[in-house]
Amino acid sequence: MDNSQEEVVHPQDERSQSRIKESLLPAAHALTGTLKKQPKGSNVLEDTLRARLMDVKQMDMQFLELTEQLVEEVEADELQYLTGGTALKILQEISIEERRGAVFELSLTDQSALWMLAALVFRWKLSKETEEFNKPTSSSRPRALNRLLQTTLILLRTIFPEEAQPSHGELKNTVGAILIHHHAIEILPSMFCLGWLPPGECEEGPYIRSSTLRLLSR
Repeated sequence: MDNSQEEVVHPQDERSQSRIKESLLPAAHALTGTLKKQPKGSNVLEDTLRARLMDVKQMDMQFLELTEQLVEEVEADELQYLTGGTALKILQEISIEERRGAVFELSLTDQSALWMLAALVFRWKLSKETEEFNKPTSSSRPRALNRLLQTTLILLRTIFPEEAQPSHGELKNTVGAILIHHHAIEILPSMFCLGWLPPGECEEGPYIRSSTLRLLSR
């Protein structure tokens, strides 16, 4: 019996599967509200987002660094942006665990939560960063460039992961498939913005250009 394969695969698989089941998927449901009814009253959206963000924080501290008091003070637009950023972190972590060898089944409710997370990323994070970057004579252009670049790179490396462990053979890419099938068109504006900047403005330009062509060929 070859024990080497068992030592390499099973312990990591079990840890990854456990984290997805016990932390990441519950966080996805908490942020998207797939298992809860939306409260009624004034400022429904803002109140709902604040409550969901704090639920996520209780499940996994790494997703939200702000305290409950600071979340209460965040204005509506920034609250949406914060929600989109948290959604991206959850999707990224699920993708990382899957590349480590986790094999997991998604219920219809789980799938719905992941689709909603992806929609939040594009609607409330990437689109806002692309718009901010394209503002003429923006005094905060370097910051806008950095924010847009980091989000775009995370999405591209989730869609086209390069570091999958060979010992696991061909791995699934659940989050990447969702991004390609449902949001490929929505990521292109940021890729065109960054990939074709003048030489020297974006170090990752060649990678983004090649990824753009790769995405368009799918």
